[in-house]
Amino acid sequence: MSDRYSSLSQGGKVFYASNPEFLREASAVFDMLYPSRIVIGARDSFVVEVLRQCYEPILSRSFAKPEFIDTDCLEPLPQFLVMLPESAEMVKYASNAFLALKVSFVNEVAVLCERVGADISEVTLGMGTDPRIGNKFLNAGIGWGGSEKMSEL
Repeated sequence: MSDRYSSLSQGGKVFYASNPEFLREASAVFDMLYPSRIVIGARDSFVVEVLRQCYEPILSRSFAKPEFIDTDCLEPLPQFLVMLPESAEMVKYASNAFLALKVSFVNEVAVLCERVGADISEVTLGMGTDPRIGNKFLNAGIGWGGSEKMSEL
């Protein structure tokens, strides 16, 4: 360990950072290597710099692509977002809640479509082409579990 990092344990000072993960089930390795953003919650600039250096190969995509990843990532380079630890933790909670809301919402729209004779696939296609909404997490179905009303159909 370099002298620069050995100071982490000197003087009894403890550094803390919140670094939430945003991994999808069955895509965790890909999501770790090709994230859309890296969120760091820290109050100390030294900690932020250490984490930036740790993430540098991912931020610049300067690592060798693992053989088991068979697709090329064409997404923009990830953002490195620095904020208060409490804000970083809320980003995780709010993101999860929003995704759950989106899935639950589309399941309720599917119930309405059944009642009025609309095709949920056409509705979600129309909704998903709006760049403010996007087409991710707009697949109605039992995979999420849906509401009690949904399971009655």
